[in-house]
Parts: sequence; structure tokens; C-alpha cells
Amino acid sequence: MNAEALKDVIKQELPGLLREDPALRAYILELTRHEYADRAETQDRFYDILAELRRDREEQARKWDEQHREQNRKWEEQNRKWDE
Repeated sequence: MNAEALKDVIKQELPGLLREDPALRAYILELTRHEYADRAETQDRFYDILAELRRDREEQARKWDEQHREQNRKWEEQNRKWDE
């Protein structure tokens, strides 16, 4: 059996074997563990991103408020000039 045929058989049989054989599933997970982040690391990244989004949203809100106050100030100044 050549390598391509072996790969095809593995692709066909592996899902069922992983469902049926917990020891094989654990072995495969251990072999590939260095290829992906664990749950805690993934959650930490997720919470870091959420915190960054919250900080960005708060900063944008402050900027909008500042612009709004400045615009109001300009309108009030303009109205005073027209009233004089």
C-alpha cells in the first residue's frame, strides 16, 4: 500500500476510531497538543480581546462626547454673535 492510499484509509477510518476508542483519542490529542492553544490560553486571549474592545469603545465614546461638547460650544458662540 502506498502513502496516498494509506492516507485515504486513515481519513476514512480515523473519525470512527476516535469516537469509539478513548485511548486512541487521548493519544492523538497528546501528539497534537503543541499545535493548538489549550482552553485556558484560548479563554485568556478571548478575554483580552473583549477588554481591548471595551477600552476602544470607551475611548470612542469619550471622543464623541468631546466632539459633541465642542460642537455645542461653537453653536452657542455662533448664536451669541447673531443675537448681538
